[in-house]
Amino acid sequence: MPIISGVVGHLSIVTTVCSLIFILILMIYYSRKWVKKDLDSQILKQEAVNLQNTIENVQSISKIAILNGSPGKFNWTTEIFEILEIESTDGLIDYNLLLKYATQDSVDLVYEKWESAKDAGPGDVINFEITLTITTGKGTRKYLKYFSSNYIETDFESRVINAFVEDITDEIVA
Repeated sequence: MPIISGVVGHLSIVTTVCSLIFILILMIYYSRKWVKKDLDSQILKQEAVNLQNTIENVQSISKIAILNGSPGKFNWTTEIFEILEIESTDGLIDYNLLLKYATQDSVDLVYEKWESAKDAGPGDVINFEITLTITTGKGTRKYLKYFSSNYIETDFESRVINAFVEDITDEIVA
């Protein structure tokens, strides 16, 4: 019996050591995964910051304003005020801000596009591309390219809008 108890004692030590080594290997493996996941998260955050900086640079260079939201809840980037040559405002920006400065022909074109999209159903995406002629707050005639993607939730009035407006006056006038 003493031989068996010695073997069992020796096996329990070997089993314990192997278990500890296995646990250590698992800890190293998962700690590397956590470190990698944390690094990936930091990289994604930095890429988001870089993308935001790129968007801001593009906007400042190319006179582009970005719009998102839904009817009555619009968010414009501040470039819209520079393009329209008007004072910036805090808070909610009027739904028809561009139309206030557009010529009647441009307003009619916008309403025509909207009317043709009113039959869209849930899940539809309606894209608009319109060139608008406007008179700015300072009386300057400008030409704007308006690109809009409208995701229809339940009907046209409940759409989610992502759009941008680019001042293309220099291209038209040149």
